[in-house]
Amino acid sequence: MRNNILSTNILCKLAYKNKVNNFLLISTDKAVRPTNIMGASKRLSELIVLAYGEKSKNNYKFKN
Repeated sequence: MRNNILSTNILCKLAYKNKVNNFLLISTDKAVRPTNIMGASKRLSELIVLAYGEKSKNNYKFKN
């Protein structure tokens, strides 16, 4: 739980703060419909990354 959720949140905060253009989260298909705590923590990590992605889109204008 700590590694998947808390660490992802910390990394996303730092990436957002430093206006990082690209952030890659490697996950598995098990996170789509989690059947155990590991899958659920991966899914939460994905949602954290998606939320920070939306937040950065709304607040920063990135060059392509």
